[in-house]
Parts: sequence; C-alpha cells; structure tokens
Amino acid sequence: MAGDAAEGAAGTTGYTLGVAGLGVRVVSDSPSLSLAAQGASRAFVSHTGTPDLCLVVGLRPLDPIPEGRLVFDSGGVWQLFEKDGRHCYRFFDRRAGTTPYKEAWLTPGGSEGEILLNPELHSPNLPVDPLEFPLDELLFLQVLAARGGVELHACGIVAPTGQGFLFAGQSGDGKTTTARLWERLPGASILSDDRIVVRQETDGSWWMHGTPWHGEAELALNARAPLDGMFILGRGERNVFSELSAAEAVTGLLARSFPIFHSAGPLEATLALLDSLVARVPCSSFAFSPGPDAVRAVLGRAPSGKR
Repeated sequence: MAGDAAEGAAGTTGYTLGVAGLGVRVVSDSPSLSLAAQGASRAFVSHTGTPDLCLVVGLRPLDPIPEGRLVFDSGGVWQLFEKDGRHCYRFFDRRAGTTPYKEAWLTPGGSEGEILLNPELHSPNLPVDPLEFPLDELLFLQVLAARGGVELHACGIVAPTGQGFLFAGQSGDGKTTTARLWERLPGASILSDDRIVVRQETDGSWWMHGTPWHGEAELALNARAPLDGMFILGRGERNVFSELSAAEAVTGLLARSFPIFHSAGPLEATLALLDSLVARVPCSSFAFSPGPDAVRAVLGRAPSGKR
C-alpha cells in the first residue's frame, strides 16, 4: 500500500530530510512504528542539525469527512484544508476509496505538526516512509516560503570548472535530454534532472541545490553549486540564445516554479525573490538542438572561471 517501505529496509524512530540547507524532521510516536526514507530521499537523510519543521508520526483512524475549509484540491491525489489556523494535507489512493491513507497537520507558523497514518492501509510489520512524495515536496515548499528560496522545474548542471548552470523548462522542453548530454562530459555533475532549489546566501550570492525529486533520468545529487547562468529551454533546429528582459526572465521562471499559489503572501515573496535573482544572475532563452554542440554552446557563452 502507498507509504510502505520496501520489505527488509532498515527503519528508525526518527530522521531529518535535508534539502537546500533546510530540514524537515519526522519522529515516530511509538517504538513499534519504524520510519524509513525511500528512493532518492535516502541520500538526503540526516540525523543531526536543528530542523525547520518537526512532525510526530503516528497511526490513527482517519475520517472520510474532512475537517475545516477546502483551500486547494490537486485533482485526486491530495487536498489541503484549513481549520483554526492549522493546515491539513490529506492524501488519497484510488484503491482506498474516500478515506485518506495519510494526513499531515501543520500548526500556525508551520514549524511543528503531525503525520497521521491510516492503520488500515499501512502494514504494521514494515517500515513506513511518512514523507512519501508528494508530502515531502509540499512541506519543503512551505519551509522555503518561510525561510527564503524557490523550487524550479529545472535541470541543474555543475560544469567541470565548478560553474553552475540552471536549465528551466516545462515537461517535454528537454530537461532530461540536457541532463544526459552533460552527463557525458567528463568532470560534470548533475544536481537534478527535474527539480532545483535556488537560494541566496548572506553575501548576496545565489546557489542552486539538488533535490530528491528527480525526473525520468533519475538524477538527484545532495549537493549545491554557485549559480552562474540560467536558461529557459526550448527545442530548435540550431542552438540559439535570446536575451531576456528582467520582466521576461521573471515571468519565464515563475511559470516554471512551484510557489504556493493559494496564498498571496508566499506568492508575492516568490516574485520578489525572482526579481532579485534575475538582477544578479544572467537569464536567457535557449532553443537547442539535442547533441554535444548544445553543451559546447553553453560553455562557450559562459564567463571563464567561477563567479
């Protein structure tokens, strides 16, 4: 059933999932309930540091009838409700009908909460992944909104020089193709082929961070790199760069980002963050022809050395 870890996976009573210098910690409310991150998330697990959000995990019967006001409906997989300042994410599996298999409640302020697992839908004999996608990503979006940062639908590349290049695109624009082209370049590394978090340091520099939410190429690296250039991808017969105005760059990146659309405050903060980002880091459109020439074109356009 959804949420169960693979048989035989090692479990623990608590761990922290760390992405982009931020942490979400889960702690079991019972020694008999074992927790284990799964898939690419394993490389992002830490057992140290102060988390930005801490959630207690327990088994509880869940009601088919939700509490509070519906805030957002993803169209079947999850819904968000609000009650007395608390937010509740409810997750569904079509095999389980109208009863959610998991709920996540966040206190006002979003620094604490609880994850409730439906005991009828989770095996008591296997470790469970309480942050199973999409909950992990949804929680980090909340933390990013509070701590500063944006998640982009993008491929993140670290060139052999150490320069970081971000290639933003919608599904089908060529992020996976780009990742695989750069994967062939000796000394290059791929932070992610689908999701990248961008944050600003206290010195004003911008860095991009790998995430566990990979795409088709399944490339996810728990690392970061300075951000030296951004490209909005498009397909073409030749490799062509087009300069973008600041407004065009912000609009293009916003359309390829994951802000919290159901709340005005975080959305405004994302726009302000993107304004600051494009003022510091060059952003252009890149219509590319899949092939090694696309990599050479980017390297030839980039300034020499690390920023």
